[in-house]
Amino acid sequence: NLPYNTPSFIIQPFGKKMLLSTENADLFISNQSKTDWQEISQLFPDTKVNALDVKDGQILVSLFRKGIYISNNEGRLWQSLNEGLEDLNTMCVLLLENELLAGSDSGLFKFDTKKRTWTKVFEGQQVVSLQQADNKIIAGTTAGILLSIDKGNSWEWIHQEGALHNTAILN
Repeated sequence: NLPYNTPSFIIQPFGKKMLLSTENADLFISNQSKTDWQEISQLFPDTKVNALDVKDGQILVSLFRKGIYISNNEGRLWQSLNEGLEDLNTMCVLLLENELLAGSDSGLFKFDTKKRTWTKVFEGQQVVSLQQADNKIIAGTTAGILLSIDKGNSWEWIHQEGALHNTAILN
């Protein structure tokens, strides 16, 4: 059920299903056998999905110039998390336990899901990617790589040379 000639942008495992975002601003979820797809982006603003992350049945999306949205029911309903977020041009997202991180044009923001508040935890560079392994989080920026070892509360430069748009943690 994907539209013909669909340019894919992000493919992400979601339990036994898959999520697929397209260049045309659509987000789809597959069935378990990955033979049938259903659009789940009808309820958020019509714009490109910059990034997505999944954890414990939640889907978190970063939308081009429209901020952050979350779904707890496979995309049937979406909730905006934009209240108090000062930069809606978010480029990347990462779900943590009871918190989430969002990278934007102006830096990094952390959202406390219990208090429902945003805090700026780094500023001064566009942050375009986030990855986590164990207690380490790395952020790719337009000027290098940042590292946090305290769940994203503080950041230090570990590489300051050139833009790093795609990051990964191996071993």
